[in-house]
Amino acid sequence: MKKLKKCWLLACFCCFSLFLFSCNSGGAATESGSPETIDENAVIKETQKICTQISKDLSAGKTEAVLKQLDSNTSLQIGSELDLSLPGAKKLAEAISSAKAVQAHATIVFYETVVEGETLSFYIIKEGAEWKLGGL
Repeated sequence: MKKLKKCWLLACFCCFSLFLFSCNSGGAATESGSPETIDENAVIKETQKICTQISKDLSAGKTEAVLKQLDSNTSLQIGSELDLSLPGAKKLAEAISSAKAVQAHATIVFYETVVEGETLSFYIIKEGAEWKLGGL
């Protein structure tokens, strides 16, 4: 009978432990174990600085500066053949500078803007320690 009582107590302890762990396992956690929270406004402000700089560089025809601010996927698509002397570069600069953030996360912010009546979407993503433009 004592053996049965010990097994029953052990089984109850295991079930209780599993219950406690499962109740505490929701959401993404940081290294400290607490759910990750971000200050969306701060992230948006950071990425708006990048939009402003890219817009200035596009308007000024600074090809190298613009290329350095593109995310790796966009860089692969564009390569080094970026012609900022075209009239479209100025329109793109204006569109990027007037874009509005529509969704923000810790490492990516999605933007939308209107160019000649059409909605253009792009994102600013954190690659390493730097924010980069992508999705164009």
